[in-house]
Parts: sequence; C-alpha cells; structure tokens
Amino acid sequence: TMSPRGACFSEAALGEGVRHILEGMSLTSEDRVLLAIPLSHSYGFDSGVLSLAAGGTPLVLQPDVLPGALLGSLKDHGVTVFPAVPALIRALSQIAWPKGLALRRVISASAPLSAEGAEAFHVASGLRVQQFLGSTETGGISFETRPEEAAAAGAVGFPLPGVRIDLEAGGRVRIHSKANRFAM
Repeated sequence: TMSPRGACFSEAALGEGVRHILEGMSLTSEDRVLLAIPLSHSYGFDSGVLSLAAGGTPLVLQPDVLPGALLGSLKDHGVTVFPAVPALIRALSQIAWPKGLALRRVISASAPLSAEGAEAFHVASGLRVQQFLGSTETGGISFETRPEEAAAAGAVGFPLPGVRIDLEAGGRVRIHSKANRFAM
C-alpha cells in the first residue's frame, strides 16, 4: 500500500511479537507451515523465520504460488497451517481440493479479504479462513479465532495475547504491545 521501508526492532520486541502469534494462533513444533509469502515481508518473517526460531515450527517454503502447486505442497508435506494473502485465497477457491489434508488453519492477512472471498474459499475447501491483522510497526494485533460464528462477520478477530487495543476519541486506535517498540 506504500513505498517499501525498513523498520528496526529490538530483539525483545521481535521475540514478544512472535510469542503473541505463536500463542494466539496455537502454533507448535507439531505444526508444519506452508510459506508462500516472501521471508523478507513482515508477514512472512513473523509467520516463518520467527515462528521457526522461537517455536520450532517447521516450514515448507513454496516458491510456486500457482493454485495446483500450493495444493500439491499442502498434501505432499502434511501442512497444518497455511498463512496466505487474499489473492491466494481467491485463487484457491476456484479449484477442486483434495480430500484428507492435514490442514487445520488457513490465515489471511496483509489486506482485507471480502466476505464473499472467504465464503467461496469455504465452499471449495471446507475450511474457514481466519483473519489476521497486524502491521510492520506494531506486529500482530488481532486474530479471528472463531470465523464460523455469526458475530465474526465483518470483524477482525480478538486481540492477540499480550496486545491491548483502545479506541480513543475521534476514532483513533491505539495499540499497546511490547512488540511495537522500535530499537534505538
């Protein structure tokens, strides 16, 4: 949405941010994460490099983002968690899904996913997409833990563990998290 920029965080802030994600998304060393997002992107870095380093969560790196290749990797590698972006979710909602996947969690982040896109994915795959909201500056903010509930429609989930969200006068949102402290 903007020009690329760098952000410098302390080791403590990065560690806190990945702890929020690991706990909030219930990621463990028993999971296997298919990562088609570049590791240089904050979403790929948090869901990939940091989850591997801090939680021992094995990664399957996927350079080919064509829907057939993604489904093949999901099946061939016993993937249980798939962090994706709305464009991948939309593309995967248009093809036939294999049965018997180990996949338990599909996460959409980096841009809004329409309700229609989420429902088309559910029809195609039988899985509900879970929305993840965050930013480079603040780390993970919220995660939709119960996307099947009616109250989840149009929502961005609940604050991750260790995150507090305040709505201030004038509609300003303030994020409180040890993960959003820049390095000096």
